[in-house]
Amino acid sequence: MARHRFDDIWSAIRFSDQPTVRPEDMTSEQYRWRLVDDFVDNFNLHRRTHVIPGPCICADESMSRWYGQGGHWINIGLPMYVAIDRKPENGCEIQNAACG
Repeated sequence: MARHRFDDIWSAIRFSDQPTVRPEDMTSEQYRWRLVDDFVDNFNLHRRTHVIPGPCICADESMSRWYGQGGHWINIGLPMYVAIDRKPENGCEIQNAACG
């Protein structure tokens, strides 16, 4: 992706509000992901409205490397940390689908 395209996209991104102190009725996991919940919901709504998949879908997986905050790796911030022998890096496994 070209830098100017990234800058255009980044300038339009809006994230959710997150209170500075976690409400007592909210789990730490809910509080952690609250900052991006609206972004994900709006992204999925836009995709549902504008993307029409073709007849062929290619499924794959990828890894996002994660070293954590304040250590070699910490599970905070990821929905799941995985270490797979066949993958060159450990981190968060992401399931991908592409219109082929």
